[in-house]
Amino acid sequence: MITPSMSTLPAEIRRAIDEDLDLIARLAPERLLPLQGRHLQLVSLSDGKPPADIPDHQLIRPATTIPSPFDQRCKWEIERQSFQIIDRGDTLWVIGGAAPGCYYGMLELLEALTGVIWAGLTEADIWFGPTLPLPTAVQRPTLAFRSRDGAAPNGDLSHDFLRWLSRNRYNNWRRNSQHWVRLPVQVREPLLRLCRERSIHLTLGDHAMAYFLPEEIYSQRPDWFGMREGKRLRRGHVTMPDVPHLNCELPIQPCFSNPDLREYLAGRMAAHMAEHPQADIFGLWPHDGVNNWCECENCLRSTPYEHMHALAMVLSEKLPPHLPIELISYSNLLNLPWKPLPRNDRIFTMLCPYLRPFRHRIFEPWDHPLETGTKYPAPDRINPVDDREYGILFERWKQTCDAAGQAIAIFEYGPPFPDETRRFDRTRYHYHPCLELRADEIRWYSRRGVSLYYLCNVHNGWPDSFHQLMHGRLMWNPDALIDQWAARYYTAMAGEKGLPLRKALCRIDEVLLREESPLLELAVLAELLDGTLNAPWAERYRLWIRYVHIARAAREAELAADYETAIRYEQRIQALLDDIAPAIENYIPPDYLRRNSILFEQRHKEKLGASQSCAYHL
Repeated sequence: MITPSMSTLPAEIRRAIDEDLDLIARLAPERLLPLQGRHLQLVSLSDGKPPADIPDHQLIRPATTIPSPFDQRCKWEIERQSFQIIDRGDTLWVIGGAAPGCYYGMLELLEALTGVIWAGLTEADIWFGPTLPLPTAVQRPTLAFRSRDGAAPNGDLSHDFLRWLSRNRYNNWRRNSQHWVRLPVQVREPLLRLCRERSIHLTLGDHAMAYFLPEEIYSQRPDWFGMREGKRLRRGHVTMPDVPHLNCELPIQPCFSNPDLREYLAGRMAAHMAEHPQADIFGLWPHDGVNNWCECENCLRSTPYEHMHALAMVLSEKLPPHLPIELISYSNLLNLPWKPLPRNDRIFTMLCPYLRPFRHRIFEPWDHPLETGTKYPAPDRINPVDDREYGILFERWKQTCDAAGQAIAIFEYGPPFPDETRRFDRTRYHYHPCLELRADEIRWYSRRGVSLYYLCNVHNGWPDSFHQLMHGRLMWNPDALIDQWAARYYTAMAGEKGLPLRKALCRIDEVLLREESPLLELAVLAELLDGTLNAPWAERYRLWIRYVHIARAAREAELAADYETAIRYEQRIQALLDDIAPAIENYIPPDYLRRNSILFEQRHKEKLGASQSCAYHL
């Protein structure tokens, strides 16, 4: 039994470390042999008095109070999460700037000395690969907040999902306020306990405007609700230029120019955060959607973003000084402010590169006119013309945020969000984008001051979770050797077939990105799976191959305008997902994939009938 000395650490962090050690001891006790007979000494510089014999180190002891400016908060968080491992023969020292640093240092030590790979949410997906040398220099995260917006494939795995996040270096989890308050206390409290144990920050807010401004208020204060065509509405039709085949009805944004409404909303939001003091960030988001803003005379004098910023200014006076306020920039909110913003260093703004085909890195040169986020109050696109538009938008928003004393952040997306324009179908196959693109962009962002980055994605471990695992590592260090990590992951999973399997997956990804048929590449992958009949992971790959075959056939029929055939293929996809749900439900939500297929089937039927739908899929 390995029992580290960690008396200066908070009890909840000690529990997480003991839990990980006990799990390895139970699954592969021989892997702990390098630690047998050695003393493990864990020290948090921020908790208690360090031992007298602590070795020399290069860490900074963080301040004892949380800085109010968000950019300073991020630097403080990086200091707290930094660690150094020092080998003194009989004693291994893990020294952290604070308790989170000790936790990450212990994870690093276990991965190096035991080869543990936290590949999935269940114990069956905890593997052991080659060991690694211990790092000797100070290890610091590149991004202070490495965040996820999304949940486990099913509710039963929520606790395992949080453990998986933290073990793979994610440290921030977003929850929608309306969903969060509806959870029973007996469900919510264990999740909060795990966040404390695993050094996971909690963000509340999200698209919860309907919670903070309930519909029943309409009868008392209709003037607080948005105006469309001279009427105050809760829902209404909107125009979407890039999906003209849809006749969309969406929630209409409140009349944010109304000062009484701003005061009411800020009061409700501040009370909500007081009721949930463990939350570290509040996300001030409007209703989801595009071109659904109030059209009253006062609202039309400002951009949508300016309205949200004005509300954030009121809210900042009501929240404790250590709580930052998060704004988003997507769809109409991408339109730059028309007037200078008042300065507020507690506000940060996230650029949201929504519905990307991932054919380009956003910083690649783009010599065409910018269209996305430029039309308001006329209807804006929701989909970008090209990935590279977001690079131009980022640079412009960076200047805007700098002028207002704000930080800038990123809210990125992963599969399987469907594109209603049907320009591409890549997201339904899950295994994308290439990790080199992710690493290059994270590196580019970090050089421009980004220290918070979200991945909005349901947990996606089908056919495997390497992309999602590696994304967390790249947010910690975008210079991490992707090929080295891939070799460890796939060799631990598939032995000598691991590296060829990885190569086959990359080839499939390249072909699908070009919107070409992957039949030959899928055949290569299927051949590699021969001889692994009893491996659970191999069966999930076989099911994925079947899924990709049918989904690509549906796409080819759609591109040929053969909608009747495309409908039949979508129905086959739904039947397949119903059949294989038990085999994949711990890896990806089958119902989510099924809903997307039903959506595509409905769109094909509408085209056959020359009809329009009111249901835009957000």
